[in-house]
Amino acid sequence: STPHVFHVGVNGTSDEPITIEPEPGAAVHLDGCLEVNGSHLRIVSLEIGHADYMATKRYPPAVALSASQHVEIVNCNLFGSCSTVSAMAPSKNILVYGCLIHDSCGLPHGSSNTYLQNNADSTKTIEQCIAYRSSAQNLGVHVYFADAAHNVRFIDNIAFLGGCTEPGRNWDNFFINPGVPFEGLELIGNVASQHETANGHRPNVRLSSKKESDKTGFANVSGVVRDNWFMGGSYAVCMGRWKQLAFENNTLWAETLMMEINSATIPDAIKPQKEKPELSGYRIDGNRYFTTATAASFRYDRTAKLDAGDPLLTFAQWQALGLDPHGGLEKTANGRPTGSMVRVFANRYEKGRGNVAIFNWDGRDSVAVDLSKVLATGDVFRVYNCLEVTHTLASAKPVLTGTYSGGTVAFPMKKDPTSPDFDAFLVLPGRKDQPTVPTSAAAE
Repeated sequence: STPHVFHVGVNGTSDEPITIEPEPGAAVHLDGCLEVNGSHLRIVSLEIGHADYMATKRYPPAVALSASQHVEIVNCNLFGSCSTVSAMAPSKNILVYGCLIHDSCGLPHGSSNTYLQNNADSTKTIEQCIAYRSSAQNLGVHVYFADAAHNVRFIDNIAFLGGCTEPGRNWDNFFINPGVPFEGLELIGNVASQHETANGHRPNVRLSSKKESDKTGFANVSGVVRDNWFMGGSYAVCMGRWKQLAFENNTLWAETLMMEINSATIPDAIKPQKEKPELSGYRIDGNRYFTTATAASFRYDRTAKLDAGDPLLTFAQWQALGLDPHGGLEKTANGRPTGSMVRVFANRYEKGRGNVAIFNWDGRDSVAVDLSKVLATGDVFRVYNCLEVTHTLASAKPVLTGTYSGGTVAFPMKKDPTSPDFDAFLVLPGRKDQPTVPTSAAAE
């Protein structure tokens, strides 16, 4: 069927921005896509996506920010499109905040949950979103620049199951792949999870560059990658050549490779380069790695192919390069983390709304979560497991409802085969007629 295209072209001002949102208590689903060409707009709490997307798999973006300026997309549910959020270079100063961004359904070569370009006179920010289950040949949260590579910020997001719309397809969650040197990347406070059986050549997080015609690539200009959890996948992080890159205070785990720095551009079939990256511009320090003490889990090479270059390095050999002088290993018996890791993000636009990321390494049926950052005593709430949100929220059922009385709440873990160790949850205000559940609950 032909998708419905909803156009927004109105213009507010910096002093009087225009807000488009449902009436209080109402839910609004735009069955199609939203094209935004206006300025000084805030679009709040809409559900935008194609109801039959899996049947067609060729729909345009759920939100296309074409020539818009100073636009905020806040707390929306965006799904079922090719490149669910598309913000090309002509759009300026865009914020996508607190949204569910999921179930993209791309063309055969794949598409992304976010597809961004940006010029030097603008900033684009993806903040506190949950991006998941992108299409079979997709790149999760995806930054690709043809000719505009400046000032893109990913702050406090949860990204998981990049490329997992169809079984057996896993691609990068964060994919930084500019076609010209990238200046001004910020990747701060995010959580990225990928199942360890992901395709061997696809890292959880890739910070690299697009192939040039002479196959030599280039060095990206500047970036800050700090305070993230990058867990799972065959590789945790793969990075290419950067003039200045601060990679600090991150937590990493992967099945094979924690981190690599190499000279090769994308794709992986590029022949080995003449030189390894110059390390003087990399400030890599204070990172934490889960591995065994003797594992060779690091790489500094001229090629992106594991079997075509220098051997893997132990952490001691990695530090001998001047990298991670204050970093450390969390030594485990089999190289895998244990226990649980929980991160809670409180929404700044809506009271009682928040995102929760849980790594459940021991396979427990429930994990205790302190919701005091999100809820006050007496608040009613409902919790959705994002894996069960494929369309509108009305089509999904909460996995937990109750009235908060302080302390921790036991979150039920799904342990889905596509994501057995990780779940992401959306916490929303509830209704007064909801049943009360125990808080300060002892999780299993």
